[in-house]
Amino acid sequence: MTHGRNGPDPQIDSREVLRYRPLCEALASRGFLVMMVVRRGYGNSDGPDSEYLETAEQSGLAGAKDLKAAVDYMRTKAYVQKDRIVIMGQSQGGWVALAAATLGIKGVLGTVNISGAINFRQARGYPMRSAEVEDQLNKSAGMYGKSSKVPTLWIYAENDNHLPGTVKKWYDSYIGNGGNGYLVIEPAYKNNGHGIVNEPDLYIGDILKFFRKIGFSD
Repeated sequence: MTHGRNGPDPQIDSREVLRYRPLCEALASRGFLVMMVVRRGYGNSDGPDSEYLETAEQSGLAGAKDLKAAVDYMRTKAYVQKDRIVIMGQSQGGWVALAAATLGIKGVLGTVNISGAINFRQARGYPMRSAEVEDQLNKSAGMYGKSSKVPTLWIYAENDNHLPGTVKKWYDSYIGNGGNGYLVIEPAYKNNGHGIVNEPDLYIGDILKFFRKIGFSD
C-alpha cells in the first residue's frame, strides 16, 4: 500500500501514513500481509522528491520504481508468498499503482488504484479539473494501458475531486489502448469523495472480489 501527495509542494508529514491505517488493518484482519510504503521524498524516507516531473506519465512511473524496489525486497523474506502480491495506492499513490502495472514486476498479480490522480509540472497553475490537466491524465492513462502487464482495479467515489465522467474517460482510454481493468464508482462520500479511503468498509468488498478474480485469494 502507498500514499498520496498534497499538491505540487507537499509538506513533509511523518504522520500522514496514519490515515491509511484503517485500510491496512482491514486487510491484515483478513489474513493479508500488508506493507505500507513511503516513497522517496515523503515523510521520514530518504532521498529527494523524485516524482514531480513534466508529465503525468513520467511522474507516475518515477513513483512506481519505489514500489518495484519494495516488492523486490519483500520477495526476499521467507514469510512472503513471493508470487502472490498486489500493489495498492490512493490519490497520487493510486496513479503510481497504475504505472506499476506496466513494469512487469515479478510476483505482482494486479494493482489497485483508489481515487488516483497525480501532480506533475505541466499541471502547475491550472485550476483543479481544468481541461488541460484532464487531457494530460487521459493521455497518460492511455499510455499506461498500452504497456500494462497485469489487471487493475479503479475505485472512485461519485464526488471525487475528479468527476466520474472524467474518470470514465481515463478508464476508457486505458482499456481502449489494451489495458485490463475494472472500474467501480462508489456513492458520494461525505463532502469530498477523495477521502473514501478512510472508510474501507465502503469498498473492501470490491477489493476482495478483485483479489479473487486475479487469483490472489480464494
